[in-house]
Amino acid sequence: MTGPVEDCDILLFMKLKHIPNILTASRMLMTIAVIALAFTIGHFHILTISLFFAAGLTDMIDGPIARMIPDAQSEFGANLDYASDLLMVCTGVFVLLPAMDVWEGVFYTFFAILGYKLIISTLPIIKHRATALLHTIGIKITVLLLFVIPILYFFLYTFNASVLAVNIYMIFVLSFAFLAVTEEFIIALMLKKPSRDIRGFWQIKRENARFGREERGESAIHKSTYYARKAERAEMKALKKKSMDSVEPDQQESELE
Repeated sequence: MTGPVEDCDILLFMKLKHIPNILTASRMLMTIAVIALAFTIGHFHILTISLFFAAGLTDMIDGPIARMIPDAQSEFGANLDYASDLLMVCTGVFVLLPAMDVWEGVFYTFFAILGYKLIISTLPIIKHRATALLHTIGIKITVLLLFVIPILYFFLYTFNASVLAVNIYMIFVLSFAFLAVTEEFIIALMLKKPSRDIRGFWQIKRENARFGREERGESAIHKSTYYARKAERAEMKALKKKSMDSVEPDQQESELE
């Protein structure tokens, strides 16, 4: 039996491990609210941008918190985080970006890189028949850089400053995003199996070595299981033969009598 204090500790721990997923889910809700506010009170109203900023903050803290709390990391949380990031990026690209005074070439390049990203995301499905939502450092930095764009534009828009700085910054972000997505393509192409734990191309060799050890371990288990079953069948066969051999003398004695 556990005491009242231990019960309280267990309940507290169970609540704490859900905090990262709660933060991630709140990001999705805030992003949806940003979309609603953008089309009602304005794309760059202070309330719209403040909520967008708050949503971005949750993206920065949910991962570190999940790593700090034992058993807080889960496949569901990783998928939820990926979906929240995707929703936030799409909000920036499809809702906030069209309202900005940006160069036409920059605008269409955004959509080209987004399409490139979606195509790359299908590679693990084609190669491994499984989904692999990568969380590389490059992709996380790209999301952070994209998050800054509406904030930067808001301040320039508020103070009637030139948006040249935004366009230059967006060119930098697009270049970085292209490299990050290309890295994801290399990882998906070279990995033996999908892996959510990989953080960059430099970990490809390590992950493939781990997959090799797992495959050898599974092979050894199957092999030992096969020989164990074979030995069991041989033992049963020997016992059966022994019992039959003991029955035959008894039958011969009864015939003689």
